[in-house]
Amino acid sequence: MNKKVSPRMQVNGAYMMGVIDSLEEVHVRPFREKHGLTEIDPQQWYPAQQIVDFYADIEKNGNMFDLIAIGMKAVEHVEYPPQVDTLEKALGMATEMHKGGWRDGNPGELLVEFIGDRHVRLTFEDLPLPIDLVYGLCYGTIKRFAPSGSIITVRREKIDDAYLFDLQW
Repeated sequence: MNKKVSPRMQVNGAYMMGVIDSLEEVHVRPFREKHGLTEIDPQQWYPAQQIVDFYADIEKNGNMFDLIAIGMKAVEHVEYPPQVDTLEKALGMATEMHKGGWRDGNPGELLVEFIGDRHVRLTFEDLPLPIDLVYGLCYGTIKRFAPSGSIITVRREKIDDAYLFDLQW
C-alpha cells in the first residue's frame, strides 16, 4: 500500500519517535536513511507523504514486526493530557489523538465503539498507514494504560479501505 496524501499534510514528530528506539530499530535504520529520517525531532512537523512512503517501504521490504514494534514504541512518546490515566479515558479520546498527530489534511477517520466491559472496537477508514503499524499502536495503547496484570487481546481485520480492531483487556 502506498497511498497518496495531500501535499500540504504533515505528521507531528512525536508520533514518529517510535522509529528511533523501537526494538526493531536496527532493521528500520536503512529505511530511515533512505527516506531522510535519520534525525527526528518530536517538536517538528514532517511531510506526510515522506512518512507514508517510509512506512509503505517497510511494509513492502521489511517485516510486520518492524511496524508493530514502531507502533508500540510510538505510544510511549505521545503526550496525553494529565487527566488521561485509564485505558477507557485514552480510548475515549483516540479520535482526537489520531487527528492531533496530523495537520493540513485528512489522515482518515476513526470510530471508537465501547462494546462492553474491557472491550472496544476501533474502525479506521482511509488511513494512509499499514495495518501492522496500527496494530502496534493499538497494542501499545492497551499496554500503556490497561490495569497491571491485564490479559491483552488485539484482533484485527482489513475490509476494503477499513481496518477493524477489537481490543480486550
